[in-house]
Amino acid sequence: MPWVEDDRLYPEEIDPENEFQNAILKVFVQRYEVAVSWLYGRFGGRPVRILDMACGSGYGSKLLSAMGEVVAVDIEPRAVEYAQEMYGGDGLTFRVGSADDPSFLNSLGSFDAIVSIATIEHIDDVVGFLCWMQRSLRPNGVCALGFPASLTLDWASPHHKRDISPRQARRLFAEAGLRIQDEFHQRELIGLKDLLAGQNTDQKLPAQPLRRWLAHYLLHPHHFAQRAFEFVFRGGLVFAHQEYQLTRQ
Repeated sequence: MPWVEDDRLYPEEIDPENEFQNAILKVFVQRYEVAVSWLYGRFGGRPVRILDMACGSGYGSKLLSAMGEVVAVDIEPRAVEYAQEMYGGDGLTFRVGSADDPSFLNSLGSFDAIVSIATIEHIDDVVGFLCWMQRSLRPNGVCALGFPASLTLDWASPHHKRDISPRQARRLFAEAGLRIQDEFHQRELIGLKDLLAGQNTDQKLPAQPLRRWLAHYLLHPHHFAQRAFEFVFRGGLVFAHQEYQLTRQ
């Protein structure tokens, strides 16, 4: 198993001597650590039922399992099989399912907490998914929702179907009947030298062929202007993440 595949991180496969891989790992794990801290603040030590939607390889689900029962879901069977083998056990189960499948979502039941990191940029019906989250929360329930806050469509399309600004996120939450209780933001600047070094040493890094980048910039010249500004005035590519603690309105 590679350390990264189709936007999914596999921490157990990371080379401990590889600085680039470990830097990426630190950023990804911190997102789940923030979610865990929010849940502890909300529920204290009492056991809760948690959904980890789009759990990937399951490392975040394992962190969440300290809080209670965790149902972890991902659309990729290979990732679910890996997660079950590496992290599955009492109180932590992994299932194959899609955030775009309303029937599957409704079959999951209700939860004290729903955690979903790097999901809504991939799915078709964002508002429908957020409304389902709101309906599926138990009384006093909480969501931890994270997704990119910077440009990704030039390198992550077609897996990413949209980029969402913080302002757009607030509108989506309001439309779905969700209220922001807290928020967390990451911002990483990866220099061109580090990016090329990482790509040269690991061909599994998610990156589009050059012709796809060029085609994207021809269709979206403002994205090219944004990237040019980042390289010239900031010295690299900006990768930003936004994460919100949400409750019912």
